[in-house]
Amino acid sequence: MEDAMPKTRSIDANFWNDPDVAKLTRDERLLLIAMITTCADDSGRLMAHPAYLRKMAFGFDDGITTIHVKDMRDHILACCRNALLYIADEQEYIYLRNFGAYQRIRYQVASKLPAPPAEYQESAATCGNLAESSTDSPSVVLCSVEKSSVDVEATGTVFKAWQSARGGATTAMDVEIIGDLIDEFTAEWVTAAIKEANSARQDKLPSINFLRAILDRWKRQGFKAPFDAKANREKNIKEDDEKKEAERTKRKMERWNAQHGIG
Repeated sequence: MEDAMPKTRSIDANFWNDPDVAKLTRDERLLLIAMITTCADDSGRLMAHPAYLRKMAFGFDDGITTIHVKDMRDHILACCRNALLYIADEQEYIYLRNFGAYQRIRYQVASKLPAPPAEYQESAATCGNLAESSTDSPSVVLCSVEKSSVDVEATGTVFKAWQSARGGATTAMDVEIIGDLIDEFTAEWVTAAIKEANSARQDKLPSINFLRAILDRWKRQGFKAPFDAKANREKNIKEDDEKKEAERTKRKMERWNAQHGIG
């Protein structure tokens, strides 16, 4: 599965003359471009986890660690008034305030990530794809987003479960597909399927395809709730154990009979 977002993104020519961008190092500028072109969804929101940003921006560079990327991310947030950090359901996200003004998105896909605070969505200052503004907004405003509904909280739980199962290795494409799965199966079902996938693969990281296969199988089998799937799995495990025990007993009897010339 490709990690890159299947979108066309634009970088304005004034990006290179932006005074905020001028404060960044070469690698920080590359990270910022990756945030704009690859990480951000159609609403200008992206996950801020350093491991995710490292993979998306520096996937081919072994010498750049997650710690390095976190330092770069924090410096970008300190210098660029367009990039704002916020927290929702104990997860960090970044909002690019003027993202929509410079991106021509024909068919916009609704964001699967929690919305930033309302004050973040005002006209931006400078940085990247932005024009000069007289605002004196601080570079970084760190705050928590109140849960607007049970759905937002449940969705956050799903993404936390997926990040945990994947050891933090989550892509923007994962976020989009998992959001679609939540819409189709509900957050409760997807969370249960993630747990199922994680326990089934054990030493391997679960994949989106495997997660989808579990949900489709549960749907075909007509389960009404996740606990039905759990009960069915436990039933199958018990039946498998009983079958294996019967096979072992049969082989023991066959060996005993052969040793005693019976049969």
